[in-house]
Amino acid sequence: MENQVRVKETWELNDTIRILGPGNTPATPITALPQTPGWVRTFAQLADQNQLNFFDQRNRSVGLMWCNLDARDSLPYGFKALKIGVRFTAATMSQLITAGEGGFGLKWDDVSCQIFVVDLLRECSLSLNVSQDEKLKSVCHLLPSGKGIYGDGYGSGQSYKAGIAGEVPIDPIVGPITHYDSMTNGVPSLGNQFDWPIEIDIPKGCNLNVTLNFTEHAKAVLRVLNLGWRNAWIPGLVGDTRTYIGNEAAINVCLSGYRYVQQRGELSR
Repeated sequence: MENQVRVKETWELNDTIRILGPGNTPATPITALPQTPGWVRTFAQLADQNQLNFFDQRNRSVGLMWCNLDARDSLPYGFKALKIGVRFTAATMSQLITAGEGGFGLKWDDVSCQIFVVDLLRECSLSLNVSQDEKLKSVCHLLPSGKGIYGDGYGSGQSYKAGIAGEVPIDPIVGPITHYDSMTNGVPSLGNQFDWPIEIDIPKGCNLNVTLNFTEHAKAVLRVLNLGWRNAWIPGLVGDTRTYIGNEAAINVCLSGYRYVQQRGELSR
């Protein structure tokens, strides 16, 4: 049999740790850890992890939007890494909602998610290993994401009775009072990533591992941050029914480069 030709394709490897939030029911928040390895419900649970592992814990079965690896323990093709980017993302306006008799008390928290997305990057290190060979050690804020949402905009807005703390919302109107941002670190341009001075070869079948580690100070901050809920409104025939959407946050690591795969139409060997 003639040798098959392996062709070079532009490719990227993505893996994500999700902070799923407390669910959509403030009266009975979900606190149990998700079944997916490495995923958590709260920032405090994230802080309890010794380290955050990427590219050797999950595969595409968790959803292609979160991970595009075929296998979680090795690569089925050779890969040349040219760039790396780390993306911290969260809905940057949340509410800490406490159940109360006759309704919910509302407390705004417009800083927790910004601290997670912007400030804690400076206190989180990253190491990249190919098998036992260490290829990179750096700090996450020096490794901008180069992709994803950037900027902000109006989401679901409501008007509240002014001057009464914890008042239940009155008739909903979309307006600037509840301005929900959605932001990430790094302008969404693939040129805005860390470039290795040389290509990093990752052979087929090799183990790839990226680990993130927060400082002890950052872990202390994470334990007091709030993810909370957002309001949403569903119009009804009589009045409006208030419902809640749980906020999420995530950390994504992306390796951009080339993979070497069997030419299309060739027989597998």
